[in-house]
Amino acid sequence: MNYLEKIMQIEGAVNSVECQELIRLAEQAEDCIVEIGSWKGRSTVALACGSRMGNNVPVYAIDPHDSHTSTEGRSYGPEDNIRFLENILKSGYADLIQIINLPSNVTVKAWQTLIVEDWKFIDLLFVDGNHDYKEVKKDFRSWEPFVKDNGYIAMHDSTKEGPAKEIKEAHDWEIVKTVGTLCILRRK
Repeated sequence: MNYLEKIMQIEGAVNSVECQELIRLAEQAEDCIVEIGSWKGRSTVALACGSRMGNNVPVYAIDPHDSHTSTEGRSYGPEDNIRFLENILKSGYADLIQIINLPSNVTVKAWQTLIVEDWKFIDLLFVDGNHDYKEVKKDFRSWEPFVKDNGYIAMHDSTKEGPAKEIKEAHDWEIVKTVGTLCILRRK
């Protein structure tokens, strides 16, 4: 079984073509990768897989696994964290994954001083948390200053209202590629 088949065995909303794109982007990373929204770990493992193929940079997986209902009506909660942790441990990439079990807005406040000792800019920011426009905007605007020049932001479910609306308002960014519902932006 190849690496992509293993990744696709993990429950998740990111499809195989989107996973391949995340792997490709992560492979290029030189400093670090940040993921907002991990659910059960499919995209986290894809990002770590790409990192391993490239420069072995850390993948910071941010997800509090709090109880909430998505804009599509799907329920999420602490029980998902159990599957997430199991999937990370089974993946073979646990050494690259830094789990941050806090909300994105709390984590970003501590990003420079508390979380990353040798602070570095982010090569790839993957935004796939709460898809409500207000939440997507908050995630995008609070994290994008930490993405390096020519760095990338990948937004999942970019055809849905929250991500689609924020992408239209991202004036300092250019769309370089779309893969499925994954929209890849690069800082201008």
